[in-house]
Amino acid sequence: MSLKARLYEAQKEKDQRAEDELNRGLWKEIEEKEKLMKRKVKKKERPQEGDRRIVERILLFPKCLNGEWRWLEIAQIDQEYRAWNDGVGFQYEWVDLGWNTFHDEPLG
Repeated sequence: MSLKARLYEAQKEKDQRAEDELNRGLWKEIEEKEKLMKRKVKKKERPQEGDRRIVERILLFPKCLNGEWRWLEIAQIDQEYRAWNDGVGFQYEWVDLGWNTFHDEPLG
C-alpha cells in the first residue's frame, strides 16, 4: 500500500472517530433535553355528583335564571353537577341553579 493510500485511510479513520464522538455528544444532549421536557402531570379529578361551583360568564345574549333576566354584563352563576338516566346510560352535566349575588362569599 502506498504512502498516499495509508494517509488517506488514516484520515478516513480519524474523520469517522470524530463523527462518532460528535454523534455521541449530540445524542447525550438530546437525551438530557428529553429528561428535562418530561414532567409529571396531575390527573384532573372528575367532579362528583352534587359538587357545586361558581362560574363567571360574559352575557352577550339575554339569560333567564329563576325568572330574572340579565344580559350585557359579567355575571356569576351558581352551578351543580348532576346526573340523569337517559335510557341508554347516565349523562352528567353542570346545571345552572341561579345567579350568584354574594360575590365575596365562597360557596359552602
